[in-house]
Parts: sequence; structure tokens; C-alpha cells
Amino acid sequence: MTRETLMDRGREIVILFCEINHIEFPAVILWEKKQWDQAGRKSTAYYTEDGRINICLKRCASSGIYSYPGYTSDSTPYGVLNHELGHHVDRISSWDMSKEAREITRERQVSSYNTNEQEWFAEMFRVFATNPDLLRILRPKMHAYLVSRFRPVETRTW
Repeated sequence: MTRETLMDRGREIVILFCEINHIEFPAVILWEKKQWDQAGRKSTAYYTEDGRINICLKRCASSGIYSYPGYTSDSTPYGVLNHELGHHVDRISSWDMSKEAREITRERQVSSYNTNEQEWFAEMFRVFATNPDLLRILRPKMHAYLVSRFRPVETRTW
């Protein structure tokens, strides 16, 4: 699958998730690699307080052995968009959802990308949005926490 296809599929999940959970859809801003690099950005994407997901498609991974859509390691555009949706959901909540989730579940990280509480939450949320059955198996307390607050989009068992 191309990065463009993965971006389109990731955006479909984000839109549907927001629609069925009555969440304001975040704007998605697509950057060209040259402009991204000139701005000094090192990551693949970031979320801004005003509700925008900024993403550089060329910095995202392609689907392969080390990064696969819907898996615990997913730095494809599909996974990156849903990770940033996790930040969006965390920030628009009227409480500190990432902190509450960590305190209640006390579950360890689901991926190697875990630089702070917010990233821990965004990674858990990414797996919930793209493959909730996998999160249910790997982190049942976090799955229960998220299911009690949101309706999953993906319903297939993987």
C-alpha cells in the first residue's frame, strides 16, 4: 500500500470515529517534506492546541515488517493520524484523560514510543482506534477504559 492510500484509510477512521462519538473533527494539514524540514520538524506529525493535525507524508513509514497498519508498531500515515487523534481526544476532554487513564489502568506501554503520559495515551488510543481487539488482548484494562467512553469504529477481530 502506498503512503497516500494509508493516509486516506487513516483519515477515514479518524472521520468515522469523530462522527460516531460526537467529537469535533480535527483539521488535517499535509506538509511537503522540504517545507517540513525547513521548519525544523524532526517528527512525522504533531497536534496543535487549536485542533490541527500536521503531518508530513514523506516522513511516515511505509507498510512493512517493522511498521504495519493496525499493529502495535505503526508509524505509517494510517497509524500516525490515529495517534494524533489520540492527542486530540485527550486535549478536548474536560479533564486530563491521559493522566486519569494511566492512574486507573496502570498498564504498561503498548509500543516503544512512550516519552511521556500523553504519548502513552496517544499510542494506546491509536491501537484502540485501528485495532481495538488487539488492545483488548494486550491491554485489557485500557481497552475497558476506552470502551466505557467511546464507541470503536473497527469491529473486526484480527
